[in-house]
Amino acid sequence: MSVATSSSSMPSAMDDSPRELDRGLLPSERVFHGTSRLIGFLVLVITGLVGLFLAWQLVPTLHSYGFSFFTQANWAPGTRQVGVAAALVGTFEVAGVAIAVSVPLALLTGLYITEYAPG
Repeated sequence: MSVATSSSSMPSAMDDSPRELDRGLLPSERVFHGTSRLIGFLVLVITGLVGLFLAWQLVPTLHSYGFSFFTQANWAPGTRQVGVAAALVGTFEVAGVAIAVSVPLALLTGLYITEYAPG
């Protein structure tokens, strides 16, 4: 038994252009999609501007106190002895503890959801 095929249903070898896909979004979904993209972009811009502001404020500080600003733990601006070493160490300790707790918890949660959870 042979199957008859129509040449019109077969893709042409000469037609290599990609087909267009209809996203089929409702107007409300388009608004949500556009608003989400705009808010995400604004978050990135604001975060970048905060980083630029902090870098701009760091330049006079480094000119005044030098790189010892990062290595001294004293904070006495009246005697021109300022440093953020203690704050930096504390920041890295808190970040390390947060990572030590969150990474195993996230991995175990993902494992449970994919392997053991019913559904």
